[in-house]
Amino acid sequence: MNLAAHAHGAISFSSLHLNPVLLHIGPFALRWYSLAYIAGILLGWFYLTRLLAQDGAPMTRDQADDLIAWVTAGIILGGRIAYVIFYDPLTYLAQPLKVFQIWTGGMSFHGGAFGVALAIFLFAHRRRLQ
Repeated sequence: MNLAAHAHGAISFSSLHLNPVLLHIGPFALRWYSLAYIAGILLGWFYLTRLLAQDGAPMTRDQADDLIAWVTAGIILGGRIAYVIFYDPLTYLAQPLKVFQIWTGGMSFHGGAFGVALAIFLFAHRRRLQ
């Protein structure tokens, strides 16, 4: 059986009848996507602290805590900058202040991944970690 012949196109989020917002509190909307980022950061932090408990760890706990802050900034900045550049550049050229309106959406996973890699590199370079 050829599965490709039975495919009717990509599955869109709206076709699953799922709401991207978990909870509304006044003007604040807690989205599933943001929870995934938060869970990833917290699980990564937990895993890093477990690794640092082993002998010969390459950094201290304080350095690891600082690294998590750098990585979080890399996720947010990289994700937003990549979204602006790749997905809707004309809107942001016409209205540059909209770049800072992160509550209107617009994060790019590949930009966040690049931001994390850059943040880790800069952190290690600045702290002289090898």
